[in-house]
Amino acid sequence: MSVQLRGDFDIMLLPEFGVYGTDLQVGSFGGVEPFMSATSYRVAIALRPLLDRHLLIESVHLQGGAVYPERYSRGDAEKETSKEGGVSAEIKRFLLQEFQLYLPGDSATPLRVRQLTFSEFVADEFTPFSLDIESIGQVDGEFLWSAGEQQIRLGMNWAGHKWGSAELEASLSLSTESGELGIRYRPPGMEALVELEARFEQKQGELLLPVIRLGQAEQSIEGFGCLVQAKPMALHLQLETAVLDLDALLEMLPESAGGSGGVDLPLEVNLRLTAAELKVKGATAYGTVVNVGGEPTCVF
Repeated sequence: MSVQLRGDFDIMLLPEFGVYGTDLQVGSFGGVEPFMSATSYRVAIALRPLLDRHLLIESVHLQGGAVYPERYSRGDAEKETSKEGGVSAEIKRFLLQEFQLYLPGDSATPLRVRQLTFSEFVADEFTPFSLDIESIGQVDGEFLWSAGEQQIRLGMNWAGHKWGSAELEASLSLSTESGELGIRYRPPGMEALVELEARFEQKQGELLLPVIRLGQAEQSIEGFGCLVQAKPMALHLQLETAVLDLDALLEMLPESAGGSGGVDLPLEVNLRLTAAELKVKGATAYGTVVNVGGEPTCVF
């Protein structure tokens, strides 16, 4: 991992040892553009644990900047863990404020991260965190970083007020760029849950979704898809179900969805849904195909 300190730089001696400054750039090995930058930074380190080859970071504070996840190279993780005699690390307090998160393939519309905090981070142990994103809201959860397996496990809860609430569990392997995702969504004012399960893997600019399962009450939808990380991003879905009750699905949508108060999706959606039975407003149609956008195309 390459780190550049391009602005002002000062060393702190009291009350704790550390550094602070401006214009921090973090990039991939051999990368041209940084995948993270910070307008200002402040890092405090405990000195005595270094004698035991233990890096105890008392605090990290990053203010202002941007993060580009697609610029992170899998080779970074491989090179970091290939070194023998590594130093174990622990972070007591971490605070990130006012950052722009640029999604792959759509750099024009970043998400504004108001704040990300966590404390008592140690590899191979679950660490609680809190995340505040503009237009999405507060997310609380915990994550586990397994250095040996190069794997991240994540669990979090989100309450979007008028949009309902959701629980998410995910695992991601950095070495294989693949993982699994599970979401339990509760629409506002309803007891029914919508459950989503998916497997994913990253390959040549596409996030492949070889397995997708979506269930709500008596309805179950399965299929596959992919997220093409180009400009603009496009989500392709090929799904099928035995019975599709459109009236029940529409009841779960927030009142503002689809109207002038709805939220525009930052991507194109191309969907083909085949239903053996389609129920809507008391009528039933058989052998129905529902198309949204263009024809979905995914190469596995």
